[in-house]
Amino acid sequence: MEETINNDNPMTDIVALKKAEFIEKSAKVKEERAAIDKKIDASNHKISWHTRRIKSLEDKRYSLNYPSWTKEYLRPILDELAMQTPDITWDFERLLVFGLRSECPVFGRNSEQVLTGITFTFHENQLYYDTGENKRDFSSDTLADLNGFNNVSAPVECLNTLLVHVRKRLEKEKEHLNTNP
Repeated sequence: MEETINNDNPMTDIVALKKAEFIEKSAKVKEERAAIDKKIDASNHKISWHTRRIKSLEDKRYSLNYPSWTKEYLRPILDELAMQTPDITWDFERLLVFGLRSECPVFGRNSEQVLTGITFTFHENQLYYDTGENKRDFSSDTLADLNGFNNVSAPVECLNTLLVHVRKRLEKEKEHLNTNP
């Protein structure tokens, strides 16, 4: 007697059963993958949008024109100083900043060709001028000393302070010239 296998009942046939389970699992995975791909695409779209937005903001930040302390803060003060000292010919056409202290020296000469000057620095939105005094925080001939870090600076509070300073510098320079022929 020959045995026959009943292929009509899928519940009893392991091949058909596993095939059906595999197809169902594959369909679920494809469905999940499609949903995940959709979320990835949406996230990539957001990333792309944010990347363009960041680039646009960086370009905007780069194009900002930060105010120059020498042009917008110091220059008008110097213009007024020049008007208040008509006896001095000032040379501040180009305001150059240099050195470790980012100093900006300004010079002028009176009718006798006596030189005067002021050295300005700028820190935390405050304009300073070197008073002509020295401190000894740094040893002589050190990088700090050579770059003016031993100079005493004072905040520029009013134009009168600068006028007094300029006159004192002129007098000291005249005295120096008269004692050293």
